[in-house]
Amino acid sequence: MSLPAIITLAALSEGKARNSLAASLALHWRQHQETPALIDVDDDPVAPQSTGPLANLMVKANPAESIGTLARRVGRRRRPVIIDTRGEPNRATMEAFAASNLALVALEPTASNVKFALQTWHLVREINATRERAVRPIAVRFVLLATHSALAITHHIRQELKSAGFEVLDTEIANLSQLGDIARASPSPYGSSAQSDIANVVQELEKLDFGTELLKVDDAQGGAAK
Repeated sequence: MSLPAIITLAALSEGKARNSLAASLALHWRQHQETPALIDVDDDPVAPQSTGPLANLMVKANPAESIGTLARRVGRRRRPVIIDTRGEPNRATMEAFAASNLALVALEPTASNVKFALQTWHLVREINATRERAVRPIAVRFVLLATHSALAITHHIRQELKSAGFEVLDTEIANLSQLGDIARASPSPYGSSAQSDIANVVQELEKLDFGTELLKVDDAQGGAAK
C-alpha cells in the first residue's frame, strides 16, 4: 500500500459536496489507523475551531504562511494531508498543487464540470513542467460525483475521458446525499453506500506508487486534451 503525503482536492462545486468528500476521505483514513489532516483553503482563519468528528483533523491556515509551506510542515507528522480547495487558479491553489503528490479532481456529470476538470489537468501539467516537479510529477486523478439518476451519463463521461487518455477512477461517488452524513456523524455510519464509495476510492488511490514516478503524460495525450 502506498499513501500520498499531500492531496489537493479540487472541484467546481462549492460547499457541501466538495467539503463532504474531503472530510469523508479524512475520516476514512483516521478509522484505518492513519493520521490525516484536513486544510480548508477557503476557511476563515479567525472562525471558531470545528467541532464534532472533524475537530482533531482540521488544521487552521495561517495568513502569514503559504498553503504549501503549511501542508509540508503538517505532513512531517501527519499523513495524508488533504487540502480542500475550489481549484480556482489563484495563488493558494497553485501553492497547494505544487506541494502535492496527488491532485484529486472531483467532477459532476455536467459540461461545466468537465471543462473545469480539463482546465485543472492542464494547470497541473504546467506545474509538472517546472524544474521543481520534473523529477517528482504530481499525479492527477478524476473522480466522478453522481446521483443514481445520472449514472448513465456519468459512465459515458468516464468512457470519453478515458478514451482521451485521462486517468479516471473506476469508482464514482454515487451517493452524494450521504456524504454529509459521514462528515457529521460520530462515529461515521459504517455500512452506508457512501461509506462503501469512499472505501473504494481510497483503495484505488492506495494502489498508486507515490515512491516513484507518478504520472506519465505523452505529447499525444496532451494534444487530445486541448
